[in-house]
Amino acid sequence: MLTIAGTTTGHAHTTRTPGATPPGGPDRLIDTEHELDRLCDQFEQRYTALLNTTITEQGWALQGVGADPCLPRHVYTIGLTAYDHPELVVVGLRTQPAAHLLNTLGEQVRAGTRLTSRHQCTDFPGWPRLALLDVDPGTSADLLTFANRRYQTPDGPPVDALQIVWCDPAGHFPWEPGWALPHDTQPILYYPLDPFAALDDEDEPDHAHPTAPGREHPGHDDGEDDTPRRHTTAG
Repeated sequence: MLTIAGTTTGHAHTTRTPGATPPGGPDRLIDTEHELDRLCDQFEQRYTALLNTTITEQGWALQGVGADPCLPRHVYTIGLTAYDHPELVVVGLRTQPAAHLLNTLGEQVRAGTRLTSRHQCTDFPGWPRLALLDVDPGTSADLLTFANRRYQTPDGPPVDALQIVWCDPAGHFPWEPGWALPHDTQPILYYPLDPFAALDDEDEPDHAHPTAPGREHPGHDDGEDDTPRRHTTAG
């Protein structure tokens, strides 16, 4: 119970009786789960608006995701689906070199180029070899979260995507003998062990521009995670 006592100032104050419930006590309880849901909804609405603005103004956005125990570090496009083209994803690189790769290839897509799986690029500045591989649909659903939220139709498959696979300093891809980096540096998002085994001679690897031995590979993941969990880069 509460005892109310008068004062000479004309105000009243309360004296708590031990064990009594403070006035308005139940109103002070915070529904933590409800508040977190509300804040998450607000963040997602604002972030979706930011993505929409970036895609409208620039043509596409880039989403960076830092490494965690379940997902590799990766950066992917959101918006190339509107060009009737697969989205692009780079795994294992830091944000800036990955963004450079994706934006440069994105500009080619905007200009009308159709990038296709199981092809290689040997003339990209700074990279002896790049390869294009299909991304497994299940992996697309897991890794390209915001692209699928934007473009996946109800009951439809995940968005199509291509992985841009980069080589090590000696020009080797992860599935080739001689790959010099740890196997988990750049997970391949397509299951066949050697998807280039059946390529025609004209598509055989070109080693005309090897990287100097001992040179640090541009932008490969050395263990330092400098990629924000959610990051949008103008395309």
